[in-house]
Amino acid sequence: MLGDTLWYCMSKVRSDIEVCEVCSWNEFQGIHGLVLVYCALKALFTTRLIHPIIHTFIQAVFLSMSALSVIHSRSALWMHRGQLAHGSFDIQTGGAVKQTIDLEMTPSEPQVAVRACFLGVTFGCGLIITFSETTWTHFGWYMCSLSFFHYSEYLVTAIINPRSLSLDSFLLNHSVEYTLAAVSSWVEFIVEKLTVPELKQLSWLSVLGLFMVLCGEGLRKAAMLTAGSNFNHIVQNEKAQSHVLVTSGVYAYFRHPSYVGWFYWSIGTQVMLCNPLCILAYTIASWRFFRERIEEEELSLIHFFAEDYVEYKKRVPTGLPFISGIRVN
Repeated sequence: MLGDTLWYCMSKVRSDIEVCEVCSWNEFQGIHGLVLVYCALKALFTTRLIHPIIHTFIQAVFLSMSALSVIHSRSALWMHRGQLAHGSFDIQTGGAVKQTIDLEMTPSEPQVAVRACFLGVTFGCGLIITFSETTWTHFGWYMCSLSFFHYSEYLVTAIINPRSLSLDSFLLNHSVEYTLAAVSSWVEFIVEKLTVPELKQLSWLSVLGLFMVLCGEGLRKAAMLTAGSNFNHIVQNEKAQSHVLVTSGVYAYFRHPSYVGWFYWSIGTQVMLCNPLCILAYTIASWRFFRERIEEEELSLIHFFAEDYVEYKKRVPTGLPFISGIRVN
């Protein structure tokens, strides 16, 4: 009933091409997103008796549309602010003041939509596998975890630091090594699934991996939200005027909580898949990557905050095993 009511309200608002206030358009898009999320959940729990192909299609479509609507909601707001594009307003005088909004799309928006749709479809297919009677359930968990990670990276960046938002915020094209690592994990899982199927039936190990993934994901997103506009996917070499040293929240326990979360998330995905080779490879590769990344980042942080960061460094560990960061004499 709630979803049907929201859908009706959304349809009524959408039929009116004249919007009284810019925020009304954004509120409408927010409702649009909530309705589609509701429909996705409704499809998940009420289409079990429908043909599996239709079941998969419905969930994938609604989940991808949910992702697109959320992004469209945020982009409309930023366009109005002049951060991603500009809007032209035709203000009519006499009687009630009305604003007719003409928002232009930036060249990257179609590419954002494609990536969001792809991640939404992947998440939807992962849900199908998860709730189906199959021995591939753990791979469904993995698909949901991977797609949610990349989508939430973009979404949280959009919320906390829209000025730095770009296609790279999805982290889908992080590096060649990252892509090779992902493909390697898929190959190992499939090969071992077909040749040594009992290796993939260790439910307790997969549950442990899922726990690591959830904790790692939660810690990373908590770090991003705590840092706010100070967070950036790229190590900054120049201090912005608004850049401050964040030492509260999860940063009171780890100097680099976002890296800690990502580290255990990446290993957790392989534990979830019961991939012995990739568990070892991911652990070594991730440890080396974050050791170098932390040393590079701390050079900038010491340059930005001098003694304040040095004192903070003495009090709080990095959070990663056997990584202490750059040495300060």
